[in-house]
Amino acid sequence: MVEPIARQTSDSSTSFHHRATPGSDRRLRCRIAVVALLGLLHCGPAAAVSDWYASFAIGTDYANKAKLEKSGLRADFDRGWPVGGGAIGARVIDGLYAELEVMRRVNDFELLYSRSAPIEINPDPDDKVASTSVMANLRYEFRPESTMRPFLGAGLGWARIDYQVSDDTADVDLIDDRTDALAYQIIAGFTLEISPRLDLTVSYHHWRTEEFNLETESDGRERSQQTVHSTLLGLRYTPAPRVSGLRSGAAKRQPRRGPYLSATAGAGFAKDAEIEDNLANFDAFSPGPFAAVAFGYDFRSNWRVELEASTRRNDVDLIDFNPEFGEARAGGDIKMRSLIANLYYDFSGVQGFQPHFGAGFGVSRGTYDVRVRDSTFVDDEDTAWAGQVMVGATSHITDHAAVTVGYRAWMGGQFKMQQPDGRPLRTEQIVHTLHVGLRYDLR
Repeated sequence: MVEPIARQTSDSSTSFHHRATPGSDRRLRCRIAVVALLGLLHCGPAAAVSDWYASFAIGTDYANKAKLEKSGLRADFDRGWPVGGGAIGARVIDGLYAELEVMRRVNDFELLYSRSAPIEINPDPDDKVASTSVMANLRYEFRPESTMRPFLGAGLGWARIDYQVSDDTADVDLIDDRTDALAYQIIAGFTLEISPRLDLTVSYHHWRTEEFNLETESDGRERSQQTVHSTLLGLRYTPAPRVSGLRSGAAKRQPRRGPYLSATAGAGFAKDAEIEDNLANFDAFSPGPFAAVAFGYDFRSNWRVELEASTRRNDVDLIDFNPEFGEARAGGDIKMRSLIANLYYDFSGVQGFQPHFGAGFGVSRGTYDVRVRDSTFVDDEDTAWAGQVMVGATSHITDHAAVTVGYRAWMGGQFKMQQPDGRPLRTEQIVHTLHVGLRYDLR
């Protein structure tokens, strides 16, 4: 188990230059990569002033469980909100962009535990791991003539990590340290052109650090690593207008009015859920998959209706029983299968890019299969009402097909079930979902 240590000061002079040479080598390689990217931005054959841009993004993230190598303890983290940052970049060649990105991520500790021993430590509510990263990214946009352009990218950079965790029950500090690490990421998303100068971006970042050292009170060291999944919504501004999809003939193609089919997939982020009659709550969920299919009818007056069947699943990570008993690791998952009638309104927008808003109401079948410390907490299911609100945008890619991106807030409840000992369990479920889809006109 991690030895108790006194909280160190946050003096900015604590830079740990005495650490092992491999860490210094990694930071040097990272700095070389950043300098190389800056040279690319400066010297690239297509990087004229009109090709430069500035962007800002904000969103939420989910941090993977992290292991403290020396003690064998593992850490569960809460979902991070808000995650934010910005970038400056330029076009290198058609479709290829280089940028320098600064991003801030903060995730609170939920629980420390051991897989090999019955050890669970409840951290202080203020304990967290925070990272500030500087990343050199390359990004390639497909279909540059379109108003909706999918992209893929990768980045390499440096991260400053603040690591603070304690045993709240024993009132003992465990780690309070600051260190540096090499970081890299993979990026995927969509660019939606709003005007010749302004783009809306929706992106996913898989960000990871190499292993880093953490100091302890007894001058010993821990080693750990950080992996974070982020979903971001952003704006990108280019000072000079571009020849864009808004001006092309392809951007003017619109789906015909009438019946349509759609398929949608994405990731759902479940909100902590209170358990009535139990003085407990589902305190942490992993992001989970979401999928839906729908049959609808698009009217001539911007309104459309549809019947949607969907499924979503989230693994349960923690259950918080109350301040007296604290949190406990959990396993299993919660599945929701829904049938909902939706009503949408499609705004006029600009050619080829059409925002929409919608709401729906229906029923959902919830299946709860959750374990705590290898014992069944609940294994039951129930049917309850379900509702959702949706916002998003549509980009028309052919006369019959359109790509959609969006966000929805889904709520189901109240689900009434029983635990193995016969006690009632009532709870609700709220899931925030980001998704992409394809809509096809049947006429």
